[in-house]
Amino acid sequence: MVRSGPLPARQLCGGAPWIIQLADLQREAVCREAGARRSRRPISRDPQQNLLPL
Repeated sequence: MVRSGPLPARQLCGGAPWIIQLADLQREAVCREAGARRSRRPISRDPQQNLLPL
């Protein structure tokens, strides 16, 4: 989401971890995009695999 735009973030230098503000994670557009991405995850082919409530 940093690359596509809805999540603002910065790096102190190239290769460093991204710095993301908590308030930015709570933005409506970010939450909406996260929900959309969550629903696009592939479903496991293993019927014995349990889902984790995240």
